[in-house]
Amino acid sequence: MSQEVLEAGAPPKRDGVPAWVVWTIGGVVLVVITLGYVLAIGDLAARTVSADRLLTQVEASEAAMKAAQDEFSTTIEPYSAGSMTDADREKLRADLADLAARSRDSIAEAGVGVGAVSVLPWHGNIAEARDTYLRHNEAWVAYLDAASQDPDEWFREQAEVNSTFYDARLPLVRALTMFDLANGLDRIEVIYAESDESGGGGQSA
Repeated sequence: MSQEVLEAGAPPKRDGVPAWVVWTIGGVVLVVITLGYVLAIGDLAARTVSADRLLTQVEASEAAMKAAQDEFSTTIEPYSAGSMTDADREKLRADLADLAARSRDSIAEAGVGVGAVSVLPWHGNIAEARDTYLRHNEAWVAYLDAASQDPDEWFREQAEVNSTFYDARLPLVRALTMFDLANGLDRIEVIYAESDESGGGGQSA
């Protein structure tokens, strides 16, 4: 049998993809997948840190508000048992005006801390939570500023203070990551449970 006959019966030759090309493509795919995981983990870490910092500042703001409420209760307690003289009323009003001014400044300072929490542009939920809670802080500042000029303001219902407090709850929850590595949900529940346990007296911290 001649060489020509053997070649005629053989299958046609095919040009295969060089092995180095296959390895190169596989390497690129692996790098892309790895980079994707790294970016996802980095973004999760950034979200967790931002949400944790925001909640830390919110807790500081709430602590300042609660301190104002506690000192208010302590200030008026001696006058709750009996009748008051004109001198008593004058002293109480002066004490309440001073308390309002000091508490206003303390809460405003805490609000600066809330507003200073940096958030990446694509972390919209955290930015919304920060800005929504800031409205509550600002409502408290306005309330106490008014009380520093007219102490009777302490005893008036503050609808803006109360509504902004509850408006901030859902945005704060939405700011948390799915894994909630900083126990943010528990911290938010504590903030709102403490307000509920107060029985609704006074303004919502």
